[in-house]
Amino acid sequence: RSTDTLIVGWENEFASDEAAFARHFVRRRQILQWLFMGVPGHPVLRAVCEHIANNANTHFNNNTNRDTLERTGPGVWTDMVLRGIGPRQEESNKAPRLTWDKKVKSIPTCGGGVACGVRILPRVAFGAHPTG
Repeated sequence: RSTDTLIVGWENEFASDEAAFARHFVRRRQILQWLFMGVPGHPVLRAVCEHIANNANTHFNNNTNRDTLERTGPGVWTDMVLRGIGPRQEESNKAPRLTWDKKVKSIPTCGGGVACGVRILPRVAFGAHPTG
């Protein structure tokens, strides 16, 4: 749509946090961070950069791989994108309840509760196999 200003896609979805962690994912529903389209200065992009800069020396987990994924990877990316659109039920009927990391600040919307044109595409939109 012409109003979309940030386009992202789901990377994976698991039945539980434990299943996600076992496959080295840091979120039950995780947004792909290696492919997205966004306008310069989008509030979500600014918030991700701010969070990374403010937490560069923060340790989120004793596991170094997971710590990196939480601090600068798909953990913070997923949290910020979802914070930018606000809690809502996605198109999928099996979407788990969204929870937010307490260290993540709120992201300003474009006014009137509008989520700054964020669109989350299904996994298959970026070439991920529908069954994982």
